[in-house]
Amino acid sequence: MGEKKGAFYLKGSNWFTVGRSEREWKRDVTMLQSHHKLLMEAVRSIKPSDLYKTPRGSTVNNAAILRGIASHDVYHAGQIQLIKRFIR
Repeated sequence: MGEKKGAFYLKGSNWFTVGRSEREWKRDVTMLQSHHKLLMEAVRSIKPSDLYKTPRGSTVNNAAILRGIASHDVYHAGQIQLIKRFIR
């Protein structure tokens, strides 16, 4: 943590076009799996003693950043479950 913030793989801030063909869908899933793997590697690299340190350029500590990432993922998981119910 504390590295330069990068841009998301796809263009767009809140909405972006996802692949509509089977090939594009597989590309997008592969990209998400790859980024998830990078996230998990970054999380595993944090030492417990660094959890409450605040990275340069941030206003919150590493523990708060990790909680925010987890909360963000849970939020989207809830959205997916809601969409699945609407589709039925």
